[in-house]
Amino acid sequence: MAYAGSADVKSIVFNVIGGALVAVLAWLYALLSRKCRQWMLKRLLGSDFDKDGAYHIIYGSFILPPVYDQNGRVITHPYIKTPLPPSSPRRAAAASFSIDNPVSSCEMRSIAYLSAMFGKSRVCTPSLSPDNDMVSRVDVSFISLGGIQRR
Repeated sequence: MAYAGSADVKSIVFNVIGGALVAVLAWLYALLSRKCRQWMLKRLLGSDFDKDGAYHIIYGSFILPPVYDQNGRVITHPYIKTPLPPSSPRRAAAASFSIDNPVSSCEMRSIAYLSAMFGKSRVCTPSLSPDNDMVSRVDVSFISLGGIQRR
């Protein structure tokens, strides 16, 4: 009986050591993976991509010029929600909306992807800026999704 008890203690000790070793290796893998991702992003985005760097994600800002109905009156809520198909049980009347600055859906999708990329690296937080606010700024690092139209 004494032999079985010492084998159980030895087994428990080896399991604890093995668990600690796995925890250390998992932490080391996560650290190396993050450092590798940061290194790759720094090579892609430049030397400003570090803890002190500030990045701007630039999107194109748009306006909707006044929209008029058939009688010449200004339509104050020109955007209409895409209606559900007629077979839908939740079909309702179309709702209308008004926004000051529409944004392209593909740019918003790109912003989501870039934010996820920056979030995984945990290095710096980008700020979201419209292109018109950044026209005269030449001292910042940025990723431009929308261009500035010059005439």
